[in-house]
Amino acid sequence: MCRFLLLFVFGVALIAGTSYAQTITWTGNVSSNWGTPGNWNPSGVPTSGQNVNIPNTTNKPAVNGTYAINNLIISSGWGGGEVRVENGTLTVNGSVTINGQGILQVSGGQFLHQGTSFGFAFGNYNAVQISGGLLRTNATNFVINSGMEMTGGVFEANAGMAVASSKSFTATGGVVRVNGHLDIQASNSSFYAGDSLLVNGQITLSSSTSFYGGAAGIVVNRAVGQNNQLSGNWFTQQAQVIFNPSNPTGNNLTSISSGGAQFRVGQGSVVFNDSVYVGRNATFMEFSSVAFMAAGNSDKSDFVIDGSDRTRIWAARNQSNPTLYILEDVKFNGDDLGEVDAGDRAIVWNNRTRAAAATITAP
Repeated sequence: MCRFLLLFVFGVALIAGTSYAQTITWTGNVSSNWGTPGNWNPSGVPTSGQNVNIPNTTNKPAVNGTYAINNLIISSGWGGGEVRVENGTLTVNGSVTINGQGILQVSGGQFLHQGTSFGFAFGNYNAVQISGGLLRTNATNFVINSGMEMTGGVFEANAGMAVASSKSFTATGGVVRVNGHLDIQASNSSFYAGDSLLVNGQITLSSSTSFYGGAAGIVVNRAVGQNNQLSGNWFTQQAQVIFNPSNPTGNNLTSISSGGAQFRVGQGSVVFNDSVYVGRNATFMEFSSVAFMAAGNSDKSDFVIDGSDRTRIWAARNQSNPTLYILEDVKFNGDDLGEVDAGDRAIVWNNRTRAAAATITAP
């Protein structure tokens, strides 16, 4: 009997010591201040051990202090709840879920997502809106299922990101940093790179997708064992674009291929510090007023054109400074390989060139 009582007491103690996250719901009964206890049910400002639910209310919660919570659910059901980070820091240690018509706005301060799950509902609207401040997420392959827009501020995806619906990531300003794979995969989706884009990983641009470069610059530092695959439409204007390899002496490749793929550059410069493969029946590469350089590495064939009469690489004529520089081997494979046209400026082959089946035009 004593042993039974001891086991019973021990079991009760274990249950009493177990911690379950409490859910606290925004009401906005008093104001829009996140830090006002009377705006929550039950009353009190959420803490790091609590899950937070944000339904659609007249007063939208505005963050202007420093707070930490467990999970965040915006708009439970189909409603249109909003969270506005204005001049403070909101840290979410667990998951973020944005349901139907829910919106997360960051105009200042910081939204720091420390968890690995960030979920969007499918919808025809911009579920995440950044105009200032910082939004950083550690979500595993941050996936955009509805629209996301930036006009300023900084967005950081620390474990990769993907555009997985026909919606878009639209950054007309601001800084975008992706540590991992940038995957633009859904047909008819698009990615606008803001003022500048840094990708510490590979880029995949699937067929029937579009990439629009930023005004300041784009740097892609591919990870070991990864290759860039550009099969959609790449457009940059006034940007410096640099593709860096993971291993300067290894087999590093940026592939521009798939039927109808385009790689167009307006002004600025493009530098491939790795191998470039231009695919069969695929690519139209156009450089309007731009310096193009395929620097490559010392032990590989660095610029390979494997196409047909639909594969063309040319710099537009009557422009101020379009110049093509190929600093390593150039290979043309197969028959009827189209053309390379240097426009009004110089075309430079630094090593041997095999072009029996291609047309090369230089001034």
